[in-house]
Amino acid sequence: TVTQYYSAAVSGNHDVGVIAPSGGTGRTAEAASITWAKRFTHLVGSAAPTAQDARAGVGMAADTVFTISENGCLFKNLTFTQTADVNEPVTITGDYNSFLGVDFKGSLNATTGDDTAARALNLDGGQENYFGGCTFGMDTIMRSAANATIEFENAASRNVFEDCKFIAAIDAATPTHILLT
Repeated sequence: TVTQYYSAAVSGNHDVGVIAPSGGTGRTAEAASITWAKRFTHLVGSAAPTAQDARAGVGMAADTVFTISENGCLFKNLTFTQTADVNEPVTITGDYNSFLGVDFKGSLNATTGDDTAARALNLDGGQENYFGGCTFGMDTIMRSAANATIEFENAASRNVFEDCKFIAAIDAATPTHILLT
């Protein structure tokens, strides 16, 4: 699991964890929340790079979240997904991280789609992060409430989004892709 790799990684050592899928979705099944707080600790999916639904990724169990609170980390060719009713499955508070070909799905849950607090990603003060070729949101669960794909809060500035896709399935006029708070 990612949790096992992370517990063995050394901060500042440029350790690289590789998720090598063996079939199906190829996503791990993380039983507990993860706070990524080790500088220069990287996570890479070893699967065909696709624009959406990379077959290597991090699957979160009920009531768990993935928080990136450190700097200088690389996340590449991954999908972050949560199937339970969790409003912010991925939060970034750290700076100077790179996300290449990462799919931030959010919660694949109809209850979350109807919740105003739902986000696929929360940038909570995280600055100068780079997102290249990433996908945000999903088009398989309907969103009906005034929720957002990404929330920028607490001076989350100078983040760069290059060649990224924002997708959604909506059946109301209130959902948005970007929320600035």
